[in-house]
Amino acid sequence: MNQEDKVLHEIKTGDTVLLRGGGVPMTVIRTYADADGVPMAETEYWDGERNRRSTVRCDALVLSPAYVEED
Repeated sequence: MNQEDKVLHEIKTGDTVLLRGGGVPMTVIRTYADADGVPMAETEYWDGERNRRSTVRCDALVLSPAYVEED
């Protein structure tokens, strides 16, 4: 299993994640597969003014380095 597949399968509720392109830390509040079987994550984050929610494909996310547990 390559690193991308490993991260994809490891994303779970409660994880702190970032978009692969950067951005603010987000907390995963739910994971599921869409109608086409694509893994999705519903996330919640603070934008500096208020709490927001977003739904993102899991393959667009990485675990936040500050929260990755070492093996």
